[in-house]
Amino acid sequence: MLIKLKISYEKFWIIGLTLLAIFAVGQHFVFAEEDVSPALLKLEGRLIEMSKQDFACGGFRVGVVMKYDELKVLNGKIEGNEIYVAHYCPELTRERYSPRSGRLKQFNLNDRHVMELRLLDDPNALVFDDFKNVERAVYECIKVDLAE
Repeated sequence: MLIKLKISYEKFWIIGLTLLAIFAVGQHFVFAEEDVSPALLKLEGRLIEMSKQDFACGGFRVGVVMKYDELKVLNGKIEGNEIYVAHYCPELTRERYSPRSGRLKQFNLNDRHVMELRLLDDPNALVFDDFKNVERAVYECIKVDLAE
């Protein structure tokens, strides 16, 4: 017996994309509470460019790659004068995202941030990255505060 469902085109795409997102991010359906890996790098830098974010986090852990320059390394080593950093759920204050992720209230261009970072080595990480055409490493931010 064949069952016919009446569903609008828009609802079909919303349901389909929602299911795809759930399967695509699987392990990323968490917030930063599970992050326990130590930072490999601590630096201060000026935020100069942000990738466009197509949708907000909600329950997903969605990263947005941001570009920094005018780097001042506080701990660790880095080559070059620019760095690309994935910040998760940037529409949230850091305290709302996770109590351990810093005190930054909002990401604004030209603000200086002090960040604790580690290499983003998860190929399944859900990040918006407008800089994919640039060959570089991407770091993920563990903690970020406004520089004083």
